[in-house]
Amino acid sequence: MQNWICLAVFLSFFGFFNLVEAKVLEAKLHTTFELKLDSNPTTGYLWQLKDPINRKYIKELKNIYIGPNEEKPGAGGMQVWTFKTMRKGKTSFTLQYTRPWENGAKPVREETFELTIK
Repeated sequence: MQNWICLAVFLSFFGFFNLVEAKVLEAKLHTTFELKLDSNPTTGYLWQLKDPINRKYIKELKNIYIGPNEEKPGAGGMQVWTFKTMRKGKTSFTLQYTRPWENGAKPVREETFELTIK
């Protein structure tokens, strides 16, 4: 049986600064977990990994966008990342909300996750 850990990270699109605070996650070995982050690809922004994940500990299974429930032009939805735990221990990773074609531009949002696998 798979255990699902679902973390919804609700972000304001109108913030004036980034508050960098790590989100602490815990998961069991050989299970999957999801991260759901507010996203609006109509603005050109999407969530990307800042650096490659440590594949000894977690493996990315999928990264999908789920549109809004309402059909409103420009409305945002959620970007859902699914990972599988591979080994006990601790690892961390950072997701950045950026426009991929804007090389060198500072991300408008950044979320760091600290994961403990038991």
